[in-house]
Amino acid sequence: QRDNMQPEPGFVTDVEIIRIIDADTFLVRMTREFPVRITDENKEPLIFDSPEKNTSLGKRARQYCIDMFLNKTARLCIPTNEEKSLTDINSFNRIIGVLWFKGKRITDILTKKGFGRFTKRKDRKTLWDDLSQ
Repeated sequence: QRDNMQPEPGFVTDVEIIRIIDADTFLVRMTREFPVRITDENKEPLIFDSPEKNTSLGKRARQYCIDMFLNKTARLCIPTNEEKSLTDINSFNRIIGVLWFKGKRITDILTKKGFGRFTKRKDRKTLWDDLSQ
């Protein structure tokens, strides 16, 4: 069962979710704070994307994340099967990682709610145009 799987090898630690930037970027606290762009290690090279926070759907997605995850403990997994430093595994100054909440990937939770989906990078620009108005 996918929901009960444990994170793949990599850097794994429990973190506190302290801010929801938008529905695909969370600010987490370990001993330091850093933004995490959420992903699913089994979906590469696809990326997880949510509607932009300045759209109607993006505001609803962000509020859902605030209500569900803010100030809660999650498990962060930064897949590091290759020899890279944490600063090499980033996107727009965000670490790319998998966030688990109560045994489920947050990307799975958001996808089921209609607040995110996996896509190819080149499709991202128009991904939410029809739904975010």
